[in-house]
Amino acid sequence: MSLHWRDEFSIDHSEIDNQHKILFKLLNNLEESTYSTDFEDIIPSTLEELKNYVEIHFETEEKYMAEKEYPGLQEHHQIHEDLKKRVYEEIKLNHDEGYSTIKVMHLYNFLKKWIEEHILIEDHKF
Repeated sequence: MSLHWRDEFSIDHSEIDNQHKILFKLLNNLEESTYSTDFEDIIPSTLEELKNYVEIHFETEEKYMAEKEYPGLQEHHQIHEDLKKRVYEEIKLNHDEGYSTIKVMHLYNFLKKWIEEHILIEDHKF
């Protein structure tokens, strides 16, 4: 089920491609955490690390788009904002209701599908 980098994910921008690879690694860490006996201890920091890196990545990506005067920047920014809102809600739900492997795997599966589609469709537009 883990995410694996494939050449088709490359957008031919080394910094963004490297950040995408790091996001893959962080998502895989999220999945792996569900198998840990220390799940409830490590999941908050795993989710926080993922959340923080998503923000860094989106900022980098949008800065690059602005420099290239990409006409779809505002729409792309909104897609990023919508994802961040959804992820923050999921993290809060996990925190408030207690961490469970089912909820974390639901988030992982959503993010896995989202990042694959986002890179292959939206990011390839620029």
